[in-house]
Amino acid sequence: MGDVWQKFEQTVKQRSQCAAIVQGDRTVNFDWWHRRALAYAAWLTDKGLQRHDRVLLRMENSAEMAAAMLGVWAAGGIVAIQDVSAPEVHCQHALELTEPAAVI
Repeated sequence: MGDVWQKFEQTVKQRSQCAAIVQGDRTVNFDWWHRRALAYAAWLTDKGLQRHDRVLLRMENSAEMAAAMLGVWAAGGIVAIQDVSAPEVHCQHALELTEPAAVI
């Protein structure tokens, strides 16, 4: 796992119940973010994700997307992000360019 993941886990240990992400009227703490990221990492690993495989995230900008991003890093993958509102032709182009091992 990379440097970002290690630093994130240190922060979780120190501030597990502190607000991590605020989006509108929703606030999630570091503990929630950590648990969701680990769930994504486990799912990706179960699906056969290998170190340095790319994962295309097609999600709304949200706490869930932040958890998925960290989960990819925790599993050793590389994140590629695409706006979910992009036209279908852009979606196809992103798939061709990134050749992702998984799409979330």
